[in-house]
Amino acid sequence: MAPAEQWQDVEAPLGDLDLSKPVPDVRTWRYWEPCDPRGEEEFKRHLDAWDRQLREVHAGQREHLKTWNQLTYDLGAMTRDEHGRLQLDCKLGTYYHSLSTSECLDGELSEAYAAWPDAAPEFTWPRLERRAWLHERVPNPVADGRHRSAAIGVSTLTVVRVRNRSFDGYKMFLSPAQSRWPPSGAATT
Repeated sequence: MAPAEQWQDVEAPLGDLDLSKPVPDVRTWRYWEPCDPRGEEEFKRHLDAWDRQLREVHAGQREHLKTWNQLTYDLGAMTRDEHGRLQLDCKLGTYYHSLSTSECLDGELSEAYAAWPDAAPEFTWPRLERRAWLHERVPNPVADGRHRSAAIGVSTLTVVRVRNRSFDGYKMFLSPAQSRWPPSGAATT
C-alpha cells in the first residue's frame, strides 16, 4: 500500500516510461521479450475475434467493437524509494498481449480453486502451469512486469449481500468481458 502522503496525488507513483524497446505490434504475437508461448494461441483468438467484429461493423451488422487491440502502459517494475513511497515504472504493451500473458493467470487460478477449493497449495501449484512458467523467470511477479504484458488499469468488484426467499448469500457483479466465472463445470451456489 502506498503511504498516506501519496493518496491525494494521483501522479505520485509515476516513474519512468521505458520507450527504448521496439513498440509492440498490435497485429502479431511478436514481443520484444519472451512471454509464455502458450499465450500465442489465445492472442490469435482475440485477434480473429477483432477482425470478425471489424467485418461486422463494415457490413452494418454491429454498431461498435466489443474489444480492440491498442497499446497499453504496462508494469515494468514497482519499487519503493528511500521514504517508502511507491513508484511504478512502465513499458509499452498491447491489450491482447496483456489478456494472453497476465489476465489469463486469473482464470487459471480461479479454475484450480473452483475445482479443489480446500486443496493445499502444494496440491494446486502444479496445476498452475502458466503461473509457474512466470515464477521460474521472475522472482516477484507482483512487482516485476518482465516476461509478460501487465497492463495497468483499474478494476472494481462489487459484492452485495442478498437475502430473500430463494437466496441468502453474496452476489458479485462483473462486466461481460470479465464474466468467465464460474469456470466451466464449476458449481454456482
